[in-house]
Amino acid sequence: MSLLKTINTKVITKDTENKIANAMIKQVLDGDIDAVQSYVKLTVLGNSIKQAKDAIHNETYFEMEKYGREDRTMYGCKFITGVRKPDLDYSQDGTWVELNKAVGDAAEALKMHEQFLKSLQSDDILDGRTGENYVRPKEKNNGRQTISIKVPKTAPVSA
Repeated sequence: MSLLKTINTKVITKDTENKIANAMIKQVLDGDIDAVQSYVKLTVLGNSIKQAKDAIHNETYFEMEKYGREDRTMYGCKFITGVRKPDLDYSQDGTWVELNKAVGDAAEALKMHEQFLKSLQSDDILDGRTGENYVRPKEKNNGRQTISIKVPKTAPVSA
C-alpha cells in the first residue's frame, strides 16, 4: 500500500485533500502529464480505492468498535460507527404491490408526456378538441459535459 504511505502527515485535513488534488491538477495543467491519460488513471484509482474500502469495511468496523466512544480520532479525523436500518421487502403486501404498480404506471405516463412536450414545434399550443394548453419545456440549464471511462475486465490479447 505504498500509495497510502504518500500521505505522510500526523493530521489529515481538507487542506491535505486539496494539496493532493492540486498537485495532481498542476501536473496536468503544466503539461507534465496528458489530461486524458490522467483522467483514465484517476478513474481506475478511484475504482480501486472504492474496491479496497469495500473489501476492508467489516474488518475496519470491528476494529473501530474497540475504540472508546470519546476517543474516536485517527490522524485528527473523527470516525463514527453505526448500523443502518435494514432494507425491507414490501412485495408480499397486496396493497403495496398495487400502489407500486400505480407509481410505475404514473412514471411511464409522465415520461411519455415529457416526450410529447419536447416534440412541440411552438412554445404554446392549445388543443382545440380538449381545450388543454400545452407548453414546450424550457431549458433549466445548458447541460453538463460528461465523460465515461469503461475499464476492461482483462487486457486485450495482442496479435
